[in-house]
Amino acid sequence: MYTPYIGHILHENDFKNIEKIKDKTLQEHFSKEYKDGHLDKGPNYLIYKIAERIVDGVLSKDTTTAKENEFVIRALESKHEVDFALTNGKIVKLKGVIDRIDSVNNQIRIIDYKTGYAKDISVKTEEIETVYQKEDKAKQLQLIFYAHLFYADKENLTKDIELCIYPIKFPNKELIKLSVDKNTTIDYSIVENSTAPMSTLIEEILNQEIPFKQPE
Repeated sequence: MYTPYIGHILHENDFKNIEKIKDKTLQEHFSKEYKDGHLDKGPNYLIYKIAERIVDGVLSKDTTTAKENEFVIRALESKHEVDFALTNGKIVKLKGVIDRIDSVNNQIRIIDYKTGYAKDISVKTEEIETVYQKEDKAKQLQLIFYAHLFYADKENLTKDIELCIYPIKFPNKELIKLSVDKNTTIDYSIVENSTAPMSTLIEEILNQEIPFKQPE
C-alpha cells in the first residue's frame, strides 16, 4: 500500500487513498497465502481480523506522524549484502532485510516491525560487547546489525540515524529507540564500536570446535 509513495512526502490525503485500497489489498494477500481456505469463518477469519487490526494501527499512527511532521518513507523491505572483515582476516557476507527506512523531519529512522514490546533497549559504549553475549540483548543486536548494513553504503557514512522497533500490536505506544550512552541519535561510531565484538561472535559461530548448545 505504501509502495507508490516511496520517496514522497506523505500527506493526510494520501492515507485517505490508502484506506480505499486497504481491504482489497489485504484480501488479495490472504487469498495468495490461504489458497484453499475461507477468510470469512474459522481460524482464517481470526487471523485476518488480527492482520486487519495491525494494519489499521500502523496506518493510524503513520497518519498522525504525517499530520504533524514532514514524513517520508524511503525504503520498504530493503535487501542488503555487506562484506564484513573478521579480526582473523577472513571475509564473511552479512545479509539482511530492513523492514522500513523512513524519515521524520529529515531524521532518518531504521525500523524493525515487532509484534512484541520492550521498555528499554539501551546500551553503553563500554558495555557494547554484552550485546553479543547475552540472550536478553537480542533486540539491540538486531538493530546494531542493521546499522552495519546501512553504513556499508559510503553515501550514508555521515548520516545520523535512529534505530527503532515499531511495536505494531501496540499502536498507541511510541516507537522504541535504541539509545547509546542515553542518546537515541546514532552515528557511524556504532559500527566502529561494535565491529570487534560482532567479529568475535561470528568467529565463534564458525569455529567447528565449539558446539552449539541450547540455552538453559
